[in-house]
Amino acid sequence: MDFLLIYLARSFFCLGILYLIWWLFMSKDTFFTVNRYYLMSSIFLSLLIPLFDFSSITNFGGISTAIVLQAVTIKPEEIQNVYTNNLSVFQVIVVVYLTGVVIFTIRFFIQIFQLLTLIKRFGISKKDGLKYVLTDSNYAPFSFFGLIFLNSKFNEQDVEKIIVHESVHIRQGHSFDLFLLELLTILHWFNPFTWLYRSSLKSIHEYLADEGVLGRSSQAL
Repeated sequence: MDFLLIYLARSFFCLGILYLIWWLFMSKDTFFTVNRYYLMSSIFLSLLIPLFDFSSITNFGGISTAIVLQAVTIKPEEIQNVYTNNLSVFQVIVVVYLTGVVIFTIRFFIQIFQLLTLIKRFGISKKDGLKYVLTDSNYAPFSFFGLIFLNSKFNEQDVEKIIVHESVHIRQGHSFDLFLLELLTILHWFNPFTWLYRSSLKSIHEYLADEGVLGRSSQAL
């Protein structure tokens, strides 16, 4: 469990530093594809880098320094008190963290179950090489791994606009980003940078989709 807390702390630090670099130097840019790849790479690296032990690299040839400290007398009852207090705090932190992990994991599987329920209930329609699910639910239109979900009550003109918009999300693979964001949220639900990543990436997705729609419109003209 010590390894888990150390890993989370290192990962927290990596996520924060890489996000702040993006916010300071790249967030105002209109190169949305570059922004997307940077943020996705930042998440991947922040989850991967803390798994490695770099202590041997920073050892600088094994140079050791001897430090002489003054002798300190510690009584057994003092050790027991410190151990008991620290253990209780440690246990509370672990329980709170794991509770959050369980909650967000259940939330993720509920979302997947809802998607599967919609697919089973309404079926998958195909048109012009695209797959979509026409529902009677009041969800906002969205896409997920090649499927477009939208309300059947929309008129034909709105449906065409929605399909064009969502097809850009599908073509650019934004669902992979969302899937990774969900995994990040499960592991780092307590991390404020997690929610900043989610917000920033979803905004970038919308900018990219709008660019794709405008590009198609100009080609049609």
